[in-house]
Amino acid sequence: MSEPTVLSDLAANLQPTDGAALISDTFTQATASVQLRTNVAEAAAHARDLLWCYARPRAPRTPASRHLSVHRTPHLNTQRLNALFSAAPHQEIGPNLTAAVLPAEHGATLYWAEAQTTLICASADLGEVNAYCASTQAATYWCSRLTRQAMTGQLLARGAVYAHAAALSITGHGVLICGPRGAGKTTTLLAALRHLGADYVTNDRLLIWPGAEPGAQLTAYPWPDRMRAGVGMLSAIPDLADLVPASAQHLSTEQLWAVRDKVSIAPGDFPRLLHGGTLAPSCRPRLMVWPHLDPAHAGVRATPVPPHEVARTLTATRLFMRDPTGAVSSRINHWLFPAPSGTQHLKAAISALAEQVPCYRIQTTGDRRVLAEQIATLLAAIR
Repeated sequence: MSEPTVLSDLAANLQPTDGAALISDTFTQATASVQLRTNVAEAAAHARDLLWCYARPRAPRTPASRHLSVHRTPHLNTQRLNALFSAAPHQEIGPNLTAAVLPAEHGATLYWAEAQTTLICASADLGEVNAYCASTQAATYWCSRLTRQAMTGQLLARGAVYAHAAALSITGHGVLICGPRGAGKTTTLLAALRHLGADYVTNDRLLIWPGAEPGAQLTAYPWPDRMRAGVGMLSAIPDLADLVPASAQHLSTEQLWAVRDKVSIAPGDFPRLLHGGTLAPSCRPRLMVWPHLDPAHAGVRATPVPPHEVARTLTATRLFMRDPTGAVSSRINHWLFPAPSGTQHLKAAISALAEQVPCYRIQTTGDRRVLAEQIATLLAAIR
């Protein structure tokens, strides 16, 4: 089965029929770039909103490294596609989503995601990817996800690594808030945003990049996504309490803090989290904190973590992307734009963090003002 055979067989069904013009955006982050084209205005707008930290230059100086096209194609012949891919192997391509996969001519690959009614055609070098979607919903899903994966794949190939961390910037000084799930990263982040006027970088995941040149300065870039926050924490902040779902607003304070499900906050609402700060598309780490919040703690205690312990912990947890004791790992699925194998990049990033960025373990209650004051004190000591 070849791509020309499949696509020529379906050619009449792969043409958009609504006459909508193509919308084109070029996104950049560090040295990565992606050009996205789509005939679905809603999908283009959603991609711009979700991928808030990607710059969109009006006139890029160099061509984009990856070209994505997402077409709303209402008359896909799903019966024919199901028949063509009936014996093809399946591959996971997202949460609860698989695709049947066929090789094509010249090294290209075809993916048929029946659940999303989408046919994706990827060139051998992944420089060109076309997605044909039967609905606006599917086009909206793929515009942001394919763009983000294409961007992240480039950075990972050039030496960046994932870190499970929140991050902020205070007068140009980046603070990484790291730890396993439930350590108090989001509470610590909100404390600095609300009481120190910090700039928001990310709540959950970063790309740490030591840089392409020897001696380059460590930089952290957000992996764009919605923010997830606990209902107990949101209910405790008066001007954010309306984000708590109506189904939980009748609960007592104790019950709210016990709710395990988190609220998903869209990037459009991120400015509500700030008090004088802005949204920052990157930061230069100057301080790393590992919070441990427990109501039983008396006062606040900040203990320096020696570089060798920092390196050992970050290595064992892959920058907190996994929990060796609980076997819980943060989800990574580069099904289309694969991440490089091996640990060379991971070792380089961990070495840079351990050697260049002072780290402190903070033990305290969840009092946001106390947390903010402690971060300000630590930053002042290392400047």
